[in-house]
Amino acid sequence: MKNNLKNKGFTLVELAIVIVIIGLLVGGVMHGQALIESAKVNRAVTDFKKYETAMLTFKAKYNALPGDMLNAYTFFDGSGGSSVCGGNNNSRLGCNGNGDSLIGWNADHQEVQKVWAHLNLSNINKDVSLYPTKEYRFMVTSPNPNPTGWAADTPNDRNTPLSTITEGAVFSLASPRLLSGGTYYGQTGLWISLSKPESKPIAGYLDDILNNVVSAGTAMNIDSKIDDGLPTTGTVLALTRWVAGSAWEVCATTYIPYNQMPSIAPSASITYTANQQNLACSLLFKTSLE
Repeated sequence: MKNNLKNKGFTLVELAIVIVIIGLLVGGVMHGQALIESAKVNRAVTDFKKYETAMLTFKAKYNALPGDMLNAYTFFDGSGGSSVCGGNNNSRLGCNGNGDSLIGWNADHQEVQKVWAHLNLSNINKDVSLYPTKEYRFMVTSPNPNPTGWAADTPNDRNTPLSTITEGAVFSLASPRLLSGGTYYGQTGLWISLSKPESKPIAGYLDDILNNVVSAGTAMNIDSKIDDGLPTTGTVLALTRWVAGSAWEVCATTYIPYNQMPSIAPSASITYTANQQNLACSLLFKTSLE
C-alpha cells in the first residue's frame, strides 16, 4: 500500500525553524525601532549642546550675550546699513539688543529671536537665515502654516531652528522671568525649549505657542541621557499643554501643564508615564548663560 503523502503535516523540526524565523523577524523590527528611538534621542541632545555651545562661544568672543548685544550693528553691519541685520537700534526691526545681560522677550526688543541672527552674523552658527527688513518675532511657516494674527512685516520663513524630532518642532529660548511666578518648578535661568509653535505667542511663550513634540517615553530617554530622568527636577524639565478634547496630555504621573509650572514643587516622586505613546511632552534644557 502506498503512503498518503498529501496528509503529511509539519515535523517538529520544521515548526521549530518557522518559530525561529518569526522570532528573528520580530526581533529585527524591535531592534529597528530601538535604533530609530536612539537616533531621535541622540539628535535632540546633540542639537541642544550645539546651540548652548554656540551661545557660550559668542559670549566669550564678544563679551556679550547673543540677542542682547547692545552694539551688534557696529560689529556686524557697519556701512552696510540695514541690509545685513537691521537698523542701528534695539527695536523689533533693529539689529541691537538692550545690553542688560539678559536675553529677553518683550514688545520692544525680541532678543530671543535676535539670538539666531547674531549667531549667524558672527559665523558661529548659521542654522537660521537673516531677515534684515523684517521684524524679529517668533515665526515658523514651514512645515507649519502661517499662524493667524501676525503683522505683515514678519519673515516669510522661520527665524528659529527646526528640530527633526517631529514635524514642525523647533528649538527656541525661554525664561521663567516672563511667567507669573517666575520659575520652572522652582528654577530660574535661561532655557532652550523643544516644542512646537501653534499660534501667535504671548509673553513667556509657554501658552499659545507651545505644543507637545515627544512621547513621555522619548522625553524620559532624552532626560536620562543628560540628566536625572525626572520631569520636574534637574537640568532637563518636561511640561505639557491643553489639547483638543479638553484634557491635559499625560506626560507624567502628576499633571505638569505649562501654566502651573511656577506652583508645582520639584519632586522625585513625579515620573514620566513612559508607557504612553502619544505626543504628550515638550522639553526644556537649562543653559549656563544666566
